[in-house]
Amino acid sequence: MNATTLNTPKGNVRILTTDTTVMSIEFCGDCKNEGQSTAISSQCIRELKEYFTGTRKTFSVSLDSSLGTPFQKAVWNAMKEIPYGEVVTYGELAKRAGYPKAVRAVGSACKKNPFPFIVPCHRVLPADKSLGGYAGGAEMKKWLLDIEKKF
Repeated sequence: MNATTLNTPKGNVRILTTDTTVMSIEFCGDCKNEGQSTAISSQCIRELKEYFTGTRKTFSVSLDSSLGTPFQKAVWNAMKEIPYGEVVTYGELAKRAGYPKAVRAVGSACKKNPFPFIVPCHRVLPADKSLGGYAGGAEMKKWLLDIEKKF
């Protein structure tokens, strides 16, 4: 496994990869680069930079599909279907994932999303449409939503 760091305008993220897939993207504050770039980490970094500048709306980088429980995978797959620039509530996401009564569990699955940005948990809001929580912090979530509104 390889770890590469990407500096975003709102803090660093660590990208963990194998030779063929992204294993996870983690918010890490002031972490330093721990490895050499590989083809997959370079692709992920390029796609994330394009997303941050508004020139990319979908991702093609390969993600590790072995992570998560069947429930979490259903939620993450439903999240991938939220269109760029749109938001849904946790309740709506629960319905889309096929678990309409599992709103709290959907929130937990969002929190455990190993691929922030690419699997867009930042597009999920509480029922009152407030910003709610985000693993990268409220400022990061607002910034991501603002990027998508702008472009």
